[in-house]
Amino acid sequence: MGPFGTICGIVTVDVPREGAAMAEEAVESIRLLRWSGLTLVGGGVLLAVATLLHPSRETAAAIIASEVRLVAAHVLYTLSSLLLLLGLPGLYVAQRARMGRLGFAGFLVAFFGTYLIAVSGNFGFLAPVLAKEAPAVIIATGLYPPVVGLNGLAAIAFMVGYALFGIAMTRTATLPRLSGIFVAVGGPAYLLSLGISLIVSPAVWPVAVLGSASLGVGLAWPGYRLWQPMTASACLDNSPTRLAGRLMRVRVVPRPVRTARHPRGRVTPDVRGWWRMRPSGDVAVEALDELPLW
Repeated sequence: MGPFGTICGIVTVDVPREGAAMAEEAVESIRLLRWSGLTLVGGGVLLAVATLLHPSRETAAAIIASEVRLVAAHVLYTLSSLLLLLGLPGLYVAQRARMGRLGFAGFLVAFFGTYLIAVSGNFGFLAPVLAKEAPAVIIATGLYPPVVGLNGLAAIAFMVGYALFGIAMTRTATLPRLSGIFVAVGGPAYLLSLGISLIVSPAVWPVAVLGSASLGVGLAWPGYRLWQPMTASACLDNSPTRLAGRLMRVRVVPRPVRTARHPRGRVTPDVRGWWRMRPSGDVAVEALDELPLW
């Protein structure tokens, strides 16, 4: 009869029990990839909005005059960093085979730099109090050697990491090349201009805003594509079980399993949910309500 056939009007399909486990694992992997993409979209958008809100100077007078904007900007920066730290691993995992060693190095350094930027950014919540009670402490804190070392390490890791990661993104055939350029250019431009504006002159602040928008768009663009079911499932091409949107292909092997007939003619192998047969070398199955992807 072969791997599948018809008995008493019931279509039978030979799917091993371990195939069901792989199917469930594939669904969970796609769900994680899709949520990683969504967090990248949120992190990229919040980064641009936070930079737009942030004052172009952090002197005591400027901090007091724009306290609400400063605190709101740092709240958004913190949320942005959190979302980027959650989303970057998903983007790298989805493209690791195409990014190579450059992408791996860029991912690690960018992840490390984003974390350090988030840690050092907590000073923004203390700045309004210090500006009112002890303005001289703001300057003294900025010149304190451990703080200088932490900020310098964070800035270098952030700029180098996103530059390398963006270049690796442009080398993949599945990500928009322009998004990689946005990341590679936007990361260094944003942070370098931000530092110059806060320390030297606010004249370059518009460059920091444009740089943050470039980096945000460069990360949100592939993040949105990763959120799409078809794109997320394509990342599992090398997996034993592939789920494309709501269609999953399971290898057919000559091993009997329990089958039953659905009232509308669909087939249920011994896995969760109802499945639909298609005439091909494999069994194409359609996940219904029992296997949501979000």
